[in-house]
Amino acid sequence: MGESLQALGNVGVGALVVAATVTLTGLAREPVRRVASALLSPITAMGAMPFTIYTVHLLVLAAAIRVENGFKTDDSWPLTIGLIVGSMVFAWC
Repeated sequence: MGESLQALGNVGVGALVVAATVTLTGLAREPVRRVASALLSPITAMGAMPFTIYTVHLLVLAAAIRVENGFKTDDSWPLTIGLIVGSMVFAWC
């Protein structure tokens, strides 16, 4: 039951983000639309090449596996932030 509610919450947050970006870029006045489109252009670029981004994420995560306290892990905030920022820069270029 908990997993279902968590999945529903994740879908809700995703829908809210999509609705906000569509509102900013599609329904706003022209100056706001131009600024929002410029600010969101790295995300748009990532959306144009999802397979490449996902593949690079998998390769980086596979290379980042380390043993911590006797357990294999690949989770860390610097890695997560690096993947996000790196993906945006790569796709934008």
